Amino acid sequence: GHGAHDNGASGNGLIEKDLTLDILLKTRDLFEKDGEIKVYCTRIDDTFRTLEERQEMSNELADAFVSIHINSADSSSANGTETYCLYPNDTGSGLTSYMLAEKMLNNIIGSLGTKNRSVKSNTYVVLKGSKPSTLIEIGFISNYNDAQTMASAENRQKIAQCIFNGIKDLFNEYPPVR
Repeated sequence: GHGAHDNGASGNGLIEKDLTLDILLKTRDLFEKDGEIKVYCTRIDDTFRTLEERQEMSNELADAFVSIHINSADSSSANGTETYCLYPNDTGSGLTSYMLAEKMLNNIIGSLGTKNRSVKSNTYVVLKGSKPSTLIEIGFISNYNDAQTMASAENRQKIAQCIFNGIKDLFNEYPPVR
């Protein structure tokens, strides 16, 4: 998420676009090292793509789409991990957006011990693609404890591993059609 002029959320000395880029690059490295699944990134440096460009890229290239974000709230007590998919009842046959969102959520809270804020539904542009899609809100940058968790390079590597493992598991169970 975010990039260039779009910093995203900030708090506790951290900036969302920097953290999400680092997690993305760590995730990409895991896929490239493994070599079984080709990963495409909407950005690999501090650049910006519109939401529509991200959605278009997903529709053209991807079998699944994961948008990495960090949450913020007016109250510093808000904390935890949540994921989003377009439809909360997306539980049909094959790999669905709900399954992808649920897998990402469970992997991250299992690894980091963050509060489970559940899979939620929203009409975010990047979720409206034709592929299974999820938007991950890893934690709250406005919450000191969540921010400290995400500030750790070791924890960002854990998050990358969670995303990698989740996609690998789902693609093993539901092989892509391409």
